[in-house]
Amino acid sequence: MISLDYVLPGGVTGMDVYHHIRESNQRAPILFTLGNIEFLETVKELKQAGTFVDHIPKPYSNEDYAHAVDQLLIRGKKQNSPLPRTTGSRRHFHHGGARGDEYPANNGTRD
Repeated sequence: MISLDYVLPGGVTGMDVYHHIRESNQRAPILFTLGNIEFLETVKELKQAGTFVDHIPKPYSNEDYAHAVDQLLIRGKKQNSPLPRTTGSRRHFHHGGARGDEYPANNGTRD
């Protein structure tokens, strides 16, 4: 699961990163966070094409972000295409950002 903003440092855009990812991985779920209305139309076109893409408008709450992630992953499963498994660790996000406790990606616990 990849989360991208449209505006990135160094003159690179989220769309540049998206295309780079898609060169090697067609199914990685990507969630765009955006406040750019012009970019919204491009993301809507990607969604209509059936790619593993969604967006959430800024500003958003942590709960809205988590819901958008869940919906993107559920939609991917409904398309009967297995999503790539994470092999590293994940950060647990809660009311205010990342906590420092990392946990293995495949066991489903934070301990």
